[in-house]
Amino acid sequence: AEEVFEDKTIDRRNLRNAKATDVYILKGNGLETFEPRFTYHGFRYVEVLDLLQPSFSSLAS
Repeated sequence: AEEVFEDKTIDRRNLRNAKATDVYILKGNGLETFEPRFTYHGFRYVEVLDLLQPSFSSLAS
């Protein structure tokens, strides 16, 4: 997303009908990397959903 609401959730309204979503489910064994191929995404914010909060140092884009 390019914007966030005051409650820190991402604002997807500017995407209109465009669906650019990547889903990766962690195995939970050691270091894991997700690198989609044959696609390009421009974004300012990303939403990570997980039972445990990741630290900022564990994320890169």
